[in-house]
Amino acid sequence: MAQQPLRAPAIDPDHVSEVLCDGPLYLTWVGNLGTLTFTHARPKATSLFANDLIENEFIVRARVTMSLSSMVALRDLLNDKIRSDQAGAASASAGTIKH
Repeated sequence: MAQQPLRAPAIDPDHVSEVLCDGPLYLTWVGNLGTLTFTHARPKATSLFANDLIENEFIVRARVTMSLSSMVALRDLLNDKIRSDQAGAASASAGTIKH
């Protein structure tokens, strides 16, 4: 039996916050790197405070850049988890090592 490569532990020393991104998203490519840009709807402050009118605009909330192989791993992870857990959220990880 072949020995599996050791995996480094996942840590969060910077305490990266979770960001709600429930708007349109976009994918762009430069060479072997893809950038996912995530947005979220937010009312325009001027219209809201000056006219008591809600006019939403989509604000960029996060950009994630990764290699093509990481994008493929993310795609495969999403396909697998969405197919296997239609009713709720599933915890999972993406990467080059399959579980």
